[in-house]
Amino acid sequence: MRALLGLFLLALATGCTAPTVETATVQVEPQRIITLNGTLTEIVAAIGLEDRIVGTDVTSKYPEAVNALPKLGHDRSIRAEGILSLSPDLVLANEGQLDPAVEGQIRQAGIRLMLFAPRNNIAGTKELIIRIADSLHRTVESRKIVDAIEEGLAAVVPLQPAPKVLFIYARGAGTLLVAGEGTPIQALIGLAGGTNAISGFSDFKPLTPEALVAADPDVVLLFNTGQEHLQGNEALMRVPGMASTSAGRDQAFITLQPVVMAGFGPRVGEAVTELNKDLRAATMP
Repeated sequence: MRALLGLFLLALATGCTAPTVETATVQVEPQRIITLNGTLTEIVAAIGLEDRIVGTDVTSKYPEAVNALPKLGHDRSIRAEGILSLSPDLVLANEGQLDPAVEGQIRQAGIRLMLFAPRNNIAGTKELIIRIADSLHRTVESRKIVDAIEEGLAAVVPLQPAPKVLFIYARGAGTLLVAGEGTPIQALIGLAGGTNAISGFSDFKPLTPEALVAADPDVVLLFNTGQEHLQGNEALMRVPGMASTSAGRDQAFITLQPVVMAGFGPRVGEAVTELNKDLRAATMP
């Protein structure tokens, strides 16, 4: 089950706190940067250093140009040899992401390593952006990004009552998973004015007809890639139990691009605003 969720959860595990490890003391501005998390990649690009990124992990999809860079795998599949071959002077990753032996090899090579602890909330996102930007001498740029996030959140229109939203991660009609408590998706739904339609478990679990009917969501949210796996709304309506829900009866289905809903990164304000707009459109008479 976790193999199905690996890339997705990594794309969504984004907001972070302060760096917990930084091995180099010489604060020379880096020229060759490796980013091993989609959010970290977005932040480095957003503060104006996209041209210094020389390699990323497979969850880094934005901005578009990074897709042409060498991909070093993800999590414990990342090897020091791939990193060292790109001659970086800075590596950014999430805490616990890399094998400890790989961390040791990076340090032994004299490469500056910064690790961050995931924290999926707005405060953690702002702190992460500011700390990375400060360490790379881009403080002014970070302020602009934080301001944009705050503007996006301020544009959210309250929804009364808050619609019940069920996020379905679809890998085909036979593989449907739903987001539970403590997931980044649940946090984004809440910021956009909705509430998670399902509770009582954390992480993701398979969707059953009984759970779907009991949740009775007002809106079903999917990635557009998930809808493609299901081959459109007609296939979604054939999911057992869907026709008995409010969302099914109204065909209140929202699809968003994964790159937009990537989690708590520089574009979180944009993601929340877009989801809020779509929730309003789906639930207003």
